[in-house]
Amino acid sequence: MRRQVKTHVRYCLLCAASKRGEAWQEKAPLKPRPPQRPWQVVSIDIMGPYAQMRKKNRFLIVLTDVCSKWVEAIPVPQVRPRILIDFMENICQRWGYPERVISNNGPTFRSKVWTKYLQEKFINQYFSPIYHQRSNPVERRNQELKKLLRIYCQPREEDQWDAAFNQALFTLRNRKNSATGMSPSTVLLGAQLVRPGEWGHPEVNQQVGNNPAERGRRLDRVRRRQIIFARNLYPENPRSKVQFQVGDRVLVRCHPGTQTPLGLPWSGPYRIVRVCGLNVYEVDRGGSIVLLHVDDLRPWRDRPEDREFERGPLHIPEVDEIPDNVMLNPDEVEENIAEPIEQDRQSEVSDDGTVSDCFAYPDLDSENVMREKEREV
Repeated sequence: MRRQVKTHVRYCLLCAASKRGEAWQEKAPLKPRPPQRPWQVVSIDIMGPYAQMRKKNRFLIVLTDVCSKWVEAIPVPQVRPRILIDFMENICQRWGYPERVISNNGPTFRSKVWTKYLQEKFINQYFSPIYHQRSNPVERRNQELKKLLRIYCQPREEDQWDAAFNQALFTLRNRKNSATGMSPSTVLLGAQLVRPGEWGHPEVNQQVGNNPAERGRRLDRVRRRQIIFARNLYPENPRSKVQFQVGDRVLVRCHPGTQTPLGLPWSGPYRIVRVCGLNVYEVDRGGSIVLLHVDDLRPWRDRPEDREFERGPLHIPEVDEIPDNVMLNPDEVEENIAEPIEQDRQSEVSDDGTVSDCFAYPDLDSENVMREKEREV
């Protein structure tokens, strides 16, 4: 009975979905993939909704170049695939078309119109796992852009944030980045953007080395700096200690906003349907396929059908071991108990040649047997 209780508690779905238990796991390390040249990989996201401005703008579309960290943004009243395509096309005609685009799983980025546009331009589309902002590089730029908007909007009203976002973009493009060691404007243009009143500054008047040789050496420094930065910040082994295979059953984290105040922090179990790469899996969550990071998954082991212990010949099934639609007949139980006793009966020959029958059970009282033998002699 104790073993059955322990087994029940161990495989209790309610306990696993509400407690930390043994399924706690460390966060998987990140593995940055720095591109080889500017505008090879871009990351795009949508910020908002914010306070509606006079021009009815409520959202901000943000795009960043993963190599140079250059940021482009535009305020829009609503987010539709056609508006997103016009924004993307405007940037690509100035800086060139990228090879890959990283975005979240929003309906705009999943739309057929946006997907068809990327296919026509031969651009590969990659999705970051849901509720895992660290997988999307533009999220870091969103954080800095939001800080600057808070600062620049203090003298104004919040519904005038469109007048401050261009100044915030100028600051981000001229700020030195820790990963590249340069500002985005220096990586792309070879020099800082000129601020008001700096026309006579020596650094502004010096010759800009933007010929092919200088540009190549500058990009080499950027690539080496990104590799060193990633090596110091992230471990060499990027694979998580917890790994899953296709068909494994897992619990999925319920993030704030997706559950009630007293709701369970985990839901499931669900099944892994595809391994999409390093620490990223596709999970069949109630009929819909979602892309999840390993940090939002918890392993779940189904309760084994077979018991860990072997039932003895005198084992009578417990109430929970008998199916509801099966009635237990007492006569059959007595026959099942008596049958192995006849099978286990064996003969023993004593020293004086007499044959005695006994039951070969490990709990047989040896002293009683010796006394019976002495009486017979």
